[in-house]
Amino acid sequence: MSQPPLNQPSDSYSSYYPPTTSVTDQLDGATDPADLTRPLYGASFITAVKRLFKNYVKFTGRASRSEYWWAQLAYLLAVAIPLAIVIAGAVSNVQWVASQPKPEYSFDPNTGHQFLVNNPVVLENAPGLGMLQLGFALVGLVGLVFFLPMLGAGVRRLHDANFSGLLFLLALIPGLGGLVLLVLLILPSNPEGRRYDPDYVARY
Repeated sequence: MSQPPLNQPSDSYSSYYPPTTSVTDQLDGATDPADLTRPLYGASFITAVKRLFKNYVKFTGRASRSEYWWAQLAYLLAVAIPLAIVIAGAVSNVQWVASQPKPEYSFDPNTGHQFLVNNPVVLENAPGLGMLQLGFALVGLVGLVFFLPMLGAGVRRLHDANFSGLLFLLALIPGLGGLVLLVLLILPSNPEGRRYDPDYVARY
């Protein structure tokens, strides 16, 4: 690049060395948490969860890493209590079965086989059965509440890294597919991902 003449005013350097644009500016993120048309970089936990459900079934646009991974944490916290209930119910049932009298068997000399005479263990009477049913029901409910929002957030996170949202289908491939998808979801934001914004053509 040619240097400016030495006799030029100092402000003439701006024509030779134009100010660089920061990566944040290039990403064109939202400056207001209420703006759902842009990804919000550096979102807090509460803000990310609010934006997750406000964008309930939105598969266009972008989502920042903070938005996506805070939402993942919210799902894990929401499902933790139902899973704890399931575990508690299972442990209670195992302890109850272990405390019951052993089943009684008899031997038939004609056939050479054993057969059950009395089985005092009736699982329908297990004290933890209700906890198991409640826990599994709550796990299913949490899954239904989070499924579509998390699916949309995953697609938008891929867009933010400048990948097609169709790559989320990698999750259907056992083992390696999920690992590759995880890596893609971790990758940093790419300014080129702006092409997935609904109003990209109008703005650029």
